[in-house]
Amino acid sequence: DGAMVNTYVNGVLRASVAAPGALSYGTATTFNVGNDPKGEYLNGDVAEVLVYNRALSDQERLQIENYLTRKYLPMPAPATPLVSVAGGTLSGPTQVAVTVPAGSLVYYTTDGSMPTTSSSAYSGPITVAYSQTIKAVAYQGALSSAVTSVGYTLDATLWPAPTTSSTDHTGPVITLQLPTNAVLQ
Repeated sequence: DGAMVNTYVNGVLRASVAAPGALSYGTATTFNVGNDPKGEYLNGDVAEVLVYNRALSDQERLQIENYLTRKYLPMPAPATPLVSVAGGTLSGPTQVAVTVPAGSLVYYTTDGSMPTTSSSAYSGPITVAYSQTIKAVAYQGALSSAVTSVGYTLDATLWPAPTTSSTDHTGPVITLQLPTNAVLQ
């Protein structure tokens, strides 16, 4: 509301004065950035000083603190998920396992689209029953890994992809291959 000027240190309200007014923290009459009133300097760098012309809500302040923490104290991204079967041509349907990095959740797609936290959560081997591309990403909180992308090809006459047409109401066509000397009875 512009009536008060507040100072927060590590998310805790430390000083408050009526606006306009000079901020002080503790017994100091001057607000120092990078050193204290005794002339002792910060052993490090002041990377940013943020000044707003309005009061921030608690939620806005928390969002800014989280942003600055991620920016200046970055956590390493989770490891990229690995798949158990190399991409390429497969002779038939195959189970593909995904290695889940410790402390992560893995999400994947089988249509080649980019996985998000709204995609399928990995919980066990993925069946590759037709030509498709698996993409997988690991998440630890808001941090994500690089995306693993592996394409698999199967003979489309033996292992056709399901149709997505809503007007196709025919059943699947099944082709049986019998030895040339087989006798049908």
